[in-house]
Amino acid sequence: MQGKPLTNVSALQTHPTRLSPDEVLQHVAATYRLPVDAILNRSHRDTYQTAVYLLRRAANEPLQTVAMRFRISPSRISNIQKAIERAPRSPQQTQLFATSRADPIFSPILRNMVYRSKKRQPSLVMPMGSTGTIPHIHPMSSGSNDLVNR
Repeated sequence: MQGKPLTNVSALQTHPTRLSPDEVLQHVAATYRLPVDAILNRSHRDTYQTAVYLLRRAANEPLQTVAMRFRISPSRISNIQKAIERAPRSPQQTQLFATSRADPIFSPILRNMVYRSKKRQPSLVMPMGSTGTIPHIHPMSSGSNDLVNR
């Protein structure tokens, strides 16, 4: 976005609060007390998987980029993300997820909310020429012919 006019772009979009990939790696390295190289060469499983998750969720790094960075397949990246969202967290993961705002506890919940919102909700179709009032069955009625407009 450098050099382009920002007339209709919100301030939050011009200065995102998202961590950069390098910041994520530095943060993970500091939390686990390891050098960044130890994360990238996958010598510490929990550490590299946490870094993979945070690069995807906190830094929003593309799947292909994370796969190339760690020299693993994109499907392996997806499997790591699913595993982290399902498994109990280590104390280091708890700390990192809280500080990076990428808590996996909320991810499945958000996915379910989006899924539910996309489901078709039953709707009342009004007949042509309707006055806009919704017909209801009167609570004291005995049959379907006793419609009352509310």
